Amino acid sequence: MEIRKALRHEETLVNDMLKGAALRIKNKQSEQWSNILEDKELPVIRHWLGKDSIYFGEIDQQVIAVCYLYQEMTDWDRELWEQHPTDTPCLYLHKLTLAEGQTGKGLAHKFLSVLQDYVKLNFESGTLIRLDCIGEKEMLNQLYQSSGFHKVGMTPQVYNGVLMADFNLFEWRP
Repeated sequence: MEIRKALRHEETLVNDMLKGAALRIKNKQSEQWSNILEDKELPVIRHWLGKDSIYFGEIDQQVIAVCYLYQEMTDWDRELWEQHPTDTPCLYLHKLTLAEGQTGKGLAHKFLSVLQDYVKLNFESGTLIRLDCIGEKEMLNQLYQSSGFHKVGMTPQVYNGVLMADFNLFEWRP
């Protein structure tokens, strides 16, 4: 697998991948990414594409994974991470998504591993990757822990615009 930055003209591909994941989430009786199904994520996609902060994972030039990965803390990140300040350079990972038909193959784990290598090579030495995950999403919490992320805390009862939940906080350190 190779990591590359998404290009501005790939906005539709990013949106379609996120919509596919949002539909899979909805089919599991969760409203977590329901705003994506209504195209409310498009301004966010455009924002991060403009900052070269959306990344694809590719196998044989086929995009199989996407995520946002950025240094600039958003209001969301500040709310979740305010009790965990650091002077170490950080990247914030959000919206990790696999393409339709790619789940259940270990590709999310592979993507995270290759992304970590990419960060080591392309960002300041020692840069952390931070992410959050709804506490009750056992499978995702296990994925992050098995991919070298360590749980560093939990922010209780945060409203993400769709639902109120406890969010586990994870860091990966090179």
